[in-house]
Amino acid sequence: EISGNELLQESKSSVGFYGIHLEETRGDRICANRIMASRGYYGFYFSSVTPLQERLLVSNNEIKMQVNASNCGIYIYNHCHHLSFFHNSILLTGNGMGKCLYTPFVLQHISLKNNHLVNLGGNSQSYQSQVLYFYAGNGATGWDMDYNAYYNVGSNLHYAGGQVASLADWQAISGKDRQSVCCRPNYSDRETSLL
Repeated sequence: EISGNELLQESKSSVGFYGIHLEETRGDRICANRIMASRGYYGFYFSSVTPLQERLLVSNNEIKMQVNASNCGIYIYNHCHHLSFFHNSILLTGNGMGKCLYTPFVLQHISLKNNHLVNLGGNSQSYQSQVLYFYAGNGATGWDMDYNAYYNVGSNLHYAGGQVASLADWQAISGKDRQSVCCRPNYSDRETSLL
């Protein structure tokens, strides 16, 4: 179990930052962690993660990153299945081409529910900044996704083998996120808490 940690990257650091990097591991819970990065690569990085229990629970985590390139709040690489992302908040700011969640592979048995995923990186013309990024058009086929709040300052909300402009477009092509919304959360003080 990885829980209750506060990970802070110093603003003067120019080294790539991975908040929590799990590779070829068998954990069961990642809960209540706060990751704040001024030049982070990834808040969470998962590769070849096999849960000890039925599923790996990733919940109630907070990731705040200032993006200056193609940075990701959550990066899910190959051989990761049976992951549940519940009640997490991700906020990206800065001038980069960030993604709140990125996966270059088609993964199975992933749940994404009740999360706030907000990408304020870039500007309204930023077509390479998305909230969700699935390399393949069928990348979300094995995912259970609903009750999420998405927001992107850029011109496209998601990417799934091609640009997806709006939540309605995403719902139509994926059949996912039927009860989700697209809105910019009004955090009372995003410096102290996103949860």
